[in-house]
Amino acid sequence: MIETRYGDYIHEVDLDKATDTSIAEAREFYEQEYNMPGRTQAILNGKVIGKNSESKTALQDGDELSFVVKKKSRKLMIIGALLLTILISSGAFAFAWTSSNASIGAVAKNDIAEVSVANVPDLGYVWGHYRGRIPGNGIALNMFLIDIEDDYTGDLQVDLYMTNAHNLSKVFKHLNMKVQLVDDLGNVLHSTSGHEWELLTLENGRVKLDLDRSLIGSPNDDIVYVKLIGGSYATHNRSFMPWSTGYEVSPVLYCEVTQR
Repeated sequence: MIETRYGDYIHEVDLDKATDTSIAEAREFYEQEYNMPGRTQAILNGKVIGKNSESKTALQDGDELSFVVKKKSRKLMIIGALLLTILISSGAFAFAWTSSNASIGAVAKNDIAEVSVANVPDLGYVWGHYRGRIPGNGIALNMFLIDIEDDYTGDLQVDLYMTNAHNLSKVFKHLNMKVQLVDDLGNVLHSTSGHEWELLTLENGRVKLDLDRSLIGSPNDDIVYVKLIGGSYATHNRSFMPWSTGYEVSPVLYCEVTQR
């Protein structure tokens, strides 16, 4: 006797009537007679049989064959629930949109900060085969003034570039400038590299200064300066020949302020 089962439908077949009957043939019977879905899984004597093996597996006396609908994975059920939620929600929003509207508040403002030149450093006279200090008088000074927009309360990034390093290198062997960010009282406002200043050189023509607004100690917390606190240079040996064509002796600096 062979027993086949799908849901509440049970059939018992004598062996002589089921000779050479395969699982695939039993599946075909249930699909035609009882509209059994194709995603069902065949279980023969408690063992799952893959679909590729169904046509090769013949039923024997005493076999018990069941077709069981595969359970949907939990993951698929969760996705289905999410999709359902989205569809329902979108319908509700569409209905509300036809009867009312709302605006998101926003106010257009100027740039988050304005940059202007405060003081121009002076190297003084520059000769060949010469060493000097920056600024020429050795006194620290504020080069750029950064006026932060009143309503902007976030931190800023200040980038300082030496834009003509190539032409300067025709005059100078080395040139370095120590720069920092300070407020009106001289409080240092950054610690990017672990010390209070960054070094702008011919080889490193750009420095980044991260402005920490929480360090500002002056009452005027919207004004910040890029300060030159020192530096040095040495020129090539001029001898009897002029410096290379296109040389420049005055560093050209560019200050850029962005949101951080």
